[in-house]
Amino acid sequence: ESNETRFVVLARELHTGPADKGSIVLATDDRSGALVQALGAFADHRVNLSRIESRPAAGGRGRYTFLIDFAGDPGNDDVARALSALGSQGVSYRILGFYRSDHAPATAVAGAEAPAS
Repeated sequence: ESNETRFVVLARELHTGPADKGSIVLATDDRSGALVQALGAFADHRVNLSRIESRPAAGGRGRYTFLIDFAGDPGNDDVARALSALGSQGVSYRILGFYRSDHAPATAVAGAEAPAS
């Protein structure tokens, strides 16, 4: 009864319509504190994380990629600053997309494209 199914829609262009959620995948260095430092970029810019999932990465045992969902749209200054901070740290990330969640407030605002990594 409490199960949920996630669906993913793939497209070649970044969604720029109303959005209240974004998703990225990132990889950190294999060192103590690297993930905490990367997640700090979101905390420092007041971006709420709603999901973090780790997956084994290619290239060796003990290496992981992280799928992260967060609140915000591509035109949100806090989101843009958090993603920029990741790049400044040398964290490798890729924007998976921005979308409207089924729990979105009715006041979600359309935004511009997010910075590419």
